[in-house]
Amino acid sequence: MKPGLWGFARATIAFMVLRPMTAPLLGPVNRLREARRLLKDISGITHQAAPEQEGTLDATREEALPLRRGSRRQALIFMLLSMGTWIWWLGHIVLGRWSLIGLPSLETILLCGAMGLQCLVQSYTNWRARGYEGGFGVFLTSGQNSWPR
Repeated sequence: MKPGLWGFARATIAFMVLRPMTAPLLGPVNRLREARRLLKDISGITHQAAPEQEGTLDATREEALPLRRGSRRQALIFMLLSMGTWIWWLGHIVLGRWSLIGLPSLETILLCGAMGLQCLVQSYTNWRARGYEGGFGVFLTSGQNSWPR
């Protein structure tokens, strides 16, 4: 065999072996790219609409009251669910039913993390409904913002 043909054969075999392991990751990677593109578009829209909202702050506060109540309730629910699941997970680890790096343990950690992130998203929604301006980084600069009011 020629050296070029042998290299091509090895690359083809490597591709056939690695493709089934990497194929499930392609969908989430593409969705992540699309979400990042959408978030860039949304941030551009919100920054353009901010000067118009200054004169109607009192009207938007009354209109945003149901949003504030709903996001506050959902943030508290997700926070309690996350904390309860952490306690449940810790009980299983301490009692020795699960190993720290076992599959049920890792699934529970991911579930708790997802519920905690959802709590932060709802708290951010509540913060924005209260009339504050700024992105998620500004929201995270103060720890008091993570508790929905």
